[in-house]
Amino acid sequence: MICASSLSLAGVCVGALEISPYQQSVEKWRQAYEAKLKADDGWLTVSALLWLHEGENSFGSASSNAIVLPYSYVPAKAGHFDLHEGKTVIHINPGVPITLAGWL
Repeated sequence: MICASSLSLAGVCVGALEISPYQQSVEKWRQAYEAKLKADDGWLTVSALLWLHEGENSFGSASSNAIVLPYSYVPAKAGHFDLHEGKTVIHINPGVPITLAGWL
């Protein structure tokens, strides 16, 4: 009787270790999504940590900006951040296209 109980318990344990195809697909998606987030151009990657000073903080590819964006596709003077009393407003220069994931 003890042996039979042990065998049926072992069967339950082995059955619990099996993963369904759905669970496998979810795990595969999760791993791919995490890898995408951690990629060099992913959302979790910090490319710079810059502190704004009170007032106007210009940004663009020109070295004279407070925030230099070293990318050839960024205009020399793209705009500026205004920091006043802990609140920030962004100003984009006319004609500078702003996109998010390819959308204007």
